[in-house]
Amino acid sequence: PTQRLSAMMPVRLQLVVCAAVAAALEDSRGRTLQGGPGPAVPAGPGPGQSPNRPPAKPPPSPPPLPPRDPPHPPPPPYDPGFLLQTTETVSTLECGDGAALVTNPGGRRRLQDPCDNPIIVSYEETETDLLRFCVNCPPACKARNQALLSAYVARHADDENHNDDSEALLSIGLCLEFSPKADQLYAAIYDDGICDDDCNNLDCAHDLDDCDYSDIYAMCVPEQSANRTWVSAPTVVNGTVRECNEPEELSWQCPSYEEESSYTAIFDSATIITPNTGRVQVGLQISLLEPLSLKYQETDASMLVTAKLQYRVQWSDPRLARAPCRRMLSYYMGLTEGAKLAATVKGLQWIPEVTISGATKTVLTASFFFNETMPWIDDSSPLPSQSAESLCQNCAVYMASETTTFSLSESAFGSYQFFPFDAHQLKIQIATQDTAAFYACDKAHVNVASAWAPYTSGLTLSKWQALLLPSTNEWTLMGNPADVGFRDVERMPNACQMSLQLTRNPVVFLIKQILVTIFFVLCGLLALLLAPTELMGDRVTTILFSALIVSTNMQGNIGLGNPQYIIWYDYFNLVQFLILLVVLIESIYVHKLVLWHKTRTAYRLDRTCLLSITLLYVIVLVVLFIMPFSPSGALTVAGILTPLLFTCSFVVFVALRRREVRARQEALADLRTTPMSDVEGFQAALRHGFTAFDYDSNGTLDIDQLRSLLVAVYPSATKQLITKCLVSVKPIFSDNDTISFEGFEGAFESHIAAVLGNPNRVGRSATVRIGGPRTSPVMVQPMSE
Repeated sequence: PTQRLSAMMPVRLQLVVCAAVAAALEDSRGRTLQGGPGPAVPAGPGPGQSPNRPPAKPPPSPPPLPPRDPPHPPPPPYDPGFLLQTTETVSTLECGDGAALVTNPGGRRRLQDPCDNPIIVSYEETETDLLRFCVNCPPACKARNQALLSAYVARHADDENHNDDSEALLSIGLCLEFSPKADQLYAAIYDDGICDDDCNNLDCAHDLDDCDYSDIYAMCVPEQSANRTWVSAPTVVNGTVRECNEPEELSWQCPSYEEESSYTAIFDSATIITPNTGRVQVGLQISLLEPLSLKYQETDASMLVTAKLQYRVQWSDPRLARAPCRRMLSYYMGLTEGAKLAATVKGLQWIPEVTISGATKTVLTASFFFNETMPWIDDSSPLPSQSAESLCQNCAVYMASETTTFSLSESAFGSYQFFPFDAHQLKIQIATQDTAAFYACDKAHVNVASAWAPYTSGLTLSKWQALLLPSTNEWTLMGNPADVGFRDVERMPNACQMSLQLTRNPVVFLIKQILVTIFFVLCGLLALLLAPTELMGDRVTTILFSALIVSTNMQGNIGLGNPQYIIWYDYFNLVQFLILLVVLIESIYVHKLVLWHKTRTAYRLDRTCLLSITLLYVIVLVVLFIMPFSPSGALTVAGILTPLLFTCSFVVFVALRRREVRARQEALADLRTTPMSDVEGFQAALRHGFTAFDYDSNGTLDIDQLRSLLVAVYPSATKQLITKCLVSVKPIFSDNDTISFEGFEGAFESHIAAVLGNPNRVGRSATVRIGGPRTSPVMVQPMSE
C-alpha cells in the first residue's frame, strides 16, 4: 500500500499516511484503507466551486515552486487505488448439543432440521477489495481522484469505521477503473459505455466517449453558472505567472507538483491586456456576407439597416483550459434552432461577443475553439513589445455569422431636407464588453471569400460600393476610398466604427418626377404663344391643366411619409406653381388690354412676358439644382441673375415698342411714296404695311388691326368714314373675323381706296398717328367715282 500511496501523495503527506496505514493494519478487525489520515485538507467543491481544478498543495508552508528550467522530473508510475472494506452479516443455526446446523444467510430454516430447538447465531464477515482509480484517463482525472480521496480521509480522520461506508466512499466523485466489485457497487467506471456522473467532468474528458453533449450540458451548466467569476474578464497581467493564493479552505484547487507539468502552459502564460486601461486585447475580423439593406421607415422617419455579417474574435484566457463547459461550448453555440439554449451557454463564459448598439440579431452559425497556442488571426501581435511572429497563448476564437438589424434615427442618419439630392452618413459601430479592447480596427474589415484576407487599399470607390451598398443603385458611396473601412473610436477602445458617406442616386426620381413636372410647366409657358384674343380660352385651360398636374405631384407619395418640414421637392413644386400662377395672371391682364382696345400694348407685353417668364423659370431651376450642393452659391446666383432679368425684360419691352414704331413708319412711308400705278411696288408696300400691323404675326388681320392700319394710313379720316370702309370690306373677312393679305390687297383697291382715297395724295403735313390723338388733320382728296 505504501508504494501505491507514494504515487499520489506529496512527500510530507506520504509520511503521515504511511504511519496511519501501518496502524490500521494492526487492527484486529483487519480494516485497512490505503491513503490513511493525513493533514487536514478541506472538503471537496461546494455548489459554487469548480471540481475541475488540480489537487491541493499541503497548506502548511508549502515549498516554493521549482524553477521552470530545468523542468520537474516526471512523477512516479501511476497505480493508485484504495482498499474498500465491506462487512456482511452471516446467520447460523446451532443445536442444543453443540452440533452446528448451517443455514443459508439470513437465517432461513431448512425443511428438515436435525434438532428440535435450533439456536440462531449471527456474526459478521469482513471482505476487503481493492478498487483502482481509472488508468487510461487523463492525468487531471487521476489527480482529481487523489485530491477527492485525500479530502475524504481528512474529513473522517476521527471515524474508525469510515472505510466501512462504501456508499460514502463512492459518493465523493471518484472515477474508477472497471472491476467486478466496482460494477457490483454501481461505482462510476471510466469508459465502460455508460455515462457516469463522477466521470462526466472536464478533468476526466467527460467519461471519454460515453457522455454526449446533453449529458455534458446537464452536469457542467449548474457547476459553471454557480461560479460567476467565469463571466468576468480575465485579470491576468501580461508578463507575470499566476500564483495560487486561494484561502486554506480552497487550497485543494491549487495545482500539485504532479500536475504542474500538465498545466505549465496554462499557469505560466498570461492574458494580453492594454498596458494603460487594463482591458483584455481582442483581435477582430469582420466581413459583410451581403451588401447592406437600407429601408426607410415612414412611421418614425428612421432608416432600417440590415446587415448579414460574419466575424471572429480572438483573445487569450488561461481560465478556459479549466472551464467545466469548455468541451461543449462550440456545439451549443452553433445551434440555430436553439437560440435560447445557445444564449444560456454563452452566458456561462466571458466571450467578447460583437454587438451593434440598439440592434436585434439572429445568429445563423457560431463556433468556439480553444487551444494553448495559435497564431493571431491578423498575423500581428497586440503588444508593441512582441514581434509580429509571436503566438497567442491560451487562445480562444469565437466566430459567428448573423443577421443584424438596427435603426438609425433621422438625427443619426441625416436630414432628408434636400431629397432627392440628400446626403447622409451611415455609421456602423460594433462594440464588445467594456473590459475588452480591439487592438487593430484598421485591419478588421476582411474578405471571407479570400481566406479572411484584409481588403487592400487599392479598392476603388465603385468596388467598395458593390461590396457595401445594395445593387439597386439607390445610394452612391462618396468620399475617399482610402477612408472606407473600420477605424478606432475615440475614447472607446472596445469599439470599431465604419463611417460611410452616402448620397441618394436621383436619376430615376429626376426622370419620373422632376422632368415630367418641368414638361407640364413648359406647356403652360407655351400657352403664351396662343393669341390673347380668340384663343384665350385654350390658353387659360392649358395653364390650369399644368397647375393641376403640379398639384397632383405635390400630393404624391415619394417614400418619405409626411415629414414635418419642407424638403427640396416641396420647394420645387411650389416654384412650379408660382410660375404657372404668374403666367395665368399675365394672360388675364393681356386679355383685359385687348378688351380695352390696347391691342398693340397687349401683344407687346405678351411677347415680353413670354421671354421674361421663360428666362425666370430657367434661373429658378438653376438655383434649385444648385441649392442641395451649395446653398450659399444658390443665393448668390439668384441675387445676381434676378435683377439682371428684370432689367433685360424692361429693355426688351422698350426695344419691341421702338421696333414696332419704326416698322410702321417705314410701311406708311412706302404706301405714301409708292404710286398705285406701280403694281409690284405698291403690292410690296401693301405687304409691308400688312406685316407691320399684324401684331400677333399670324398672317392675318382682325377688325381691330385693320382699323389701326386705316387710321394710320388716313389720319385725317373721320371715325364714321373708317367705319363705313370697314363695313364695306366686312364680306371679305373669313368666318373667324380675320382677313388674309390676298383679301386685304383686293379690298384695298376695290373698297378702301374707293372710300378713303389714294394714300399717295395724303398731305405731306399729315402726321402718322401711332396710338395717340391726331394732329394737323389733312383733308383727303377722294378719288373720282
